[in-house]
Amino acid sequence: MKKLTTILLALFLLAGTTYAQCPIPPGTSYHNAPLVLQCDLDGFFGTLFPPGIGGNETPPSWFANCGIVDNSHWFAFLPTALQTNFTIEVSNCNMGQGMQGIIYGIDNNSCDINALYDVSNCYSQDIGMADFTLVGNNFVQGEVYYLLLDGWDGDICDYNISIQDVVPFPPLPAPSLNGPSPVTYNSTHTYTLDFPGRPDLQNPCNNSLQFVCGCSTCEYDYIAPTNVTVTVPPGATYTITNSYEIEVSFGEESGEVCITFDGSCGTSTYCKYVEVVPVCFNNPAPPGDSCINAPLFC
Repeated sequence: MKKLTTILLALFLLAGTTYAQCPIPPGTSYHNAPLVLQCDLDGFFGTLFPPGIGGNETPPSWFANCGIVDNSHWFAFLPTALQTNFTIEVSNCNMGQGMQGIIYGIDNNSCDINALYDVSNCYSQDIGMADFTLVGNNFVQGEVYYLLLDGWDGDICDYNISIQDVVPFPPLPAPSLNGPSPVTYNSTHTYTLDFPGRPDLQNPCNNSLQFVCGCSTCEYDYIAPTNVTVTVPPGATYTITNSYEIEVSFGEESGEVCITFDGSCGTSTYCKYVEVVPVCFNNPAPPGDSCINAPLFC
């Protein structure tokens, strides 16, 4: 931990950059941009790198529409809405020329610079220290996007990012603990916590995933859960086979099987009631009224 703190401090001193709210060290390229949730960028304050330290990697669409990258900051983020406004408040520019900016998506099968494509307007106007808004459209849950901020002609400016979600994503279905019920005495079964509709992470450039400020991340629970506890019926035992799966060996009593863990959304508990029944009936029994309630015969 001490070594990590030293590395981060060195980055801050090298870049001459200050950070408020979220300690996110910007990247100098889309390759080394830190990956965070979009909401963790809200309220971020920084100062552009000086030319020669900041990145100058220029995507083809930027060159065609915005000019040349001189001293950029790059952020990779996972969107939390279908359409979002990124407002950049600009101040204290050394040359008074202001800033430029754009948001990129990337082809999920490539990390080449030519795979970057515009998902927002490109702001690039030589009108001084003007604030501007980038409107990001048609974001897809689970895909990585890139915010590029740059100084006009290498100007070094302070900036503050504010974010407003305009069109939210539709809500995801609730997670559920799935596995068989009823089960027979002294049998063993697997129960899995499923997240229906949860998007798979598409990160072709393998940007480093950092949840640094703890804004709502329930759509993106990619960090392995901790403090996992399991509750099973009396007489049963269990084995945790992976983060979201348990194997339960039942006795002869019914009850709830529950998984509780700490994840990106806080502490969560999911349960399923499991009925435990004899292996078979020794005497005739009345027919059940459903498949689940059908009696078992020897």
